[in-house]
Amino acid sequence: MTQPTRLGFNLLFFGIAAVALGGLAWFLQQNHFVNDMALRRWATLLEVLDSPRIRPEYLGLLYPHGTFLALAPFHYLGPLDSAMAPTLVSVLFGAGLLALWSHHLQRAGQPPVFRILLVGLVVLHPAFLWGATSGSMGAISLGCFYLLYTAALRLIIRDDIHSFIVFGVLLAAFFFVEGASLYLSLALVPLLPLLAPRHILMSAPLSTFVILATPLLVVAFGWFYYNWLFFGTPLAFLQEAHTQLQGSAVEALPWLRIYGDQCLLPGLWTLGLTLAAFPAMVLLLGGLRQDSQRLVTALVLLFHPVVAVCLATEDRFLRHPLELVALVLAGIMAELAYLGPRPARARQGVVALLALGLFGGWAGFLLYPTPTMEAWRGAFLKPVTAPDHAGEIALGRWLGRHRGPTLLDDASGYRAIAARGDARGLIVPFEDRFQIELRLRQPTVEQVALPDPDSMVGLGDALNRRWPDFYQNGKPGYRLVYDYGGWRVWKRDA
Repeated sequence: MTQPTRLGFNLLFFGIAAVALGGLAWFLQQNHFVNDMALRRWATLLEVLDSPRIRPEYLGLLYPHGTFLALAPFHYLGPLDSAMAPTLVSVLFGAGLLALWSHHLQRAGQPPVFRILLVGLVVLHPAFLWGATSGSMGAISLGCFYLLYTAALRLIIRDDIHSFIVFGVLLAAFFFVEGASLYLSLALVPLLPLLAPRHILMSAPLSTFVILATPLLVVAFGWFYYNWLFFGTPLAFLQEAHTQLQGSAVEALPWLRIYGDQCLLPGLWTLGLTLAAFPAMVLLLGGLRQDSQRLVTALVLLFHPVVAVCLATEDRFLRHPLELVALVLAGIMAELAYLGPRPARARQGVVALLALGLFGGWAGFLLYPTPTMEAWRGAFLKPVTAPDHAGEIALGRWLGRHRGPTLLDDASGYRAIAARGDARGLIVPFEDRFQIELRLRQPTVEQVALPDPDSMVGLGDALNRRWPDFYQNGKPGYRLVYDYGGWRVWKRDA
């Protein structure tokens, strides 16, 4: 197949995959599935991009930056500027990963029927399907880990300085793509020398570690310093996630409720989940017995997510182990891309184990699911009963028509921001004006939006905590101009 023909086929494959995944995502949306974290991520992006002036400390609001960089262009693309952007990005990256993998399988000489079966089985696996259709943007992490894994394989095969540099740069970039990258890095960095060719490792082990780890360590410590400089603690970028997993939120997360603050038990459970969801991994590892370097590389890269799950669970960061174990699927895809031609019986074994992994993967997905995962699974079968956020959506649309400067806590009003479509004119917590207003006995801004303080949304609202009676009684000089769905807007008299 000539180069132009191969390029045309890959683009066609990408288009078909994007349409199929997009259609499935649309079907889930029609069945009332909504990813709350995707809405929160989109609202945060709107706040930063629509801020009157971009300040360096705003960078801390956008971690992990890879997902926000992928989202940012959609805010300027007219019809694509909507709360569906996270889902669309997930679909496009998922389709791109499938197209790239299909190209690598073809280049490795795999038969067409085998390639089709492999792609179909990967698409049906919850580790891929969740990342590509739920709006979680996990497909970005899968794609980046696939590139990282293939770079590690090229490091062994080519054994040149260029391969070392490429791997180090990709490892550093991955730190800003996956939200739990700190835990993945802690699990992987001590083992990095094992990824280098054996003769280089034996002659210069320290130099090997320095070359592979320096890009990651530089960007990681630079990021820690940035957080310390602007937010007072090196790990400030983890605090928002920790805040969201406190108190009553943990009750809705069975994984943290049962295994939070533990390390050994969640590690054993995750190891079992990994083997059940990806049994093809055992066959691939067995086929590498004669190549000790490839075997060690595969063991390190395929199992370090299990260690990362232990660390993230003990730190009460992880909502569900599949968030990190899903990376193993990308590693298996990379191994298959470098597998080379195999006898028919070996190919049949790979297909059979990938099919078996579907049962283990879905079983693991259904154990300890988060509410969002449960809703996503249910939306495949029938319309789900979505939480009633009509009040916030209506507020967002009202604010879109009445665009005066408005004080709004995004922790409780992010759905309203997403429904509004932009954040121009909104005064949100990360802005100085918001903090200044909170120090006053009563606000001076034109409009103040408040949720019912007796509702779950209103309990944590910063404005309700500062002015407990504002929602009910207003303030001198303010009149009630909006009252619907548990939200009120008070407007200052002219």
